[in-house]
Amino acid sequence: MDYTKAIDRVYEHLENDHVDKAVMTCLRIARDQQDHLFTAVFLREFYPGRREFIRVLYDDTSHLKKDEQKFLDETSLEYWLDTHTLDISLPTNDKGEEQKVLAIGVGEIKPELERWERSIQDLKLPSGMGEFDTAAFTDRYTYKKEWIRFRIRAVHTIKERIKTRCLNYAIRIERQLQAQKKTESFLQESHNEVNNYFKAHSKDVYTKLQKAAQLVDSKETEDYSLLLTQVRRAIKAAADFLGALPVC
Repeated sequence: MDYTKAIDRVYEHLENDHVDKAVMTCLRIARDQQDHLFTAVFLREFYPGRREFIRVLYDDTSHLKKDEQKFLDETSLEYWLDTHTLDISLPTNDKGEEQKVLAIGVGEIKPELERWERSIQDLKLPSGMGEFDTAAFTDRYTYKKEWIRFRIRAVHTIKERIKTRCLNYAIRIERQLQAQKKTESFLQESHNEVNNYFKAHSKDVYTKLQKAAQLVDSKETEDYSLLLTQVRRAIKAAADFLGALPVC
């Protein structure tokens, strides 16, 4: 995976308010990096129901120990609750129950907001109603509109929290990649300096280093033991060469 392009897509989706696409891209990055914790965190946004979530997560974590799988389950649930727990309760539902945790999949956010916006527009006073009927209608639908507006506000809150999580994750991965590039650049420079030094001062050491380098990228299992042997020979040759240098 080209992580730079993937991170750019996350930023693009967030700028365009496509939160579901941003979560999907973050999920793909996490899975490709074998970041099991955030794989679980982003999976939960698609599967609020525990059974389906566990089934999908197991495909990625079946090789882990039971206590590690339990950790991922419990910790990702904490992340999910932190995102989906509201600061205020929604008005009570039809059963008279208060709702503090809003269980909604990230793919449901956009259609739900659109549906509730249409519902508010549809709550219009019918023509031809009498005075008392109008009063009763107004009272009943004032409460309904209030409940819908609370629901819309709650969904927007969850949406913004999810976007923030995606943004923070993309920034974290971007910084991680930048740090890796610096490390790789340092190692590459050091590798070149070592090769150039021994190329100029010891043909034997340089030749052994090159033979070891040729075996590094081999996919053949039998070459692993040959690589280890060649590395030992290169280290011994380098030690003998440096040990023979005059002490200043």
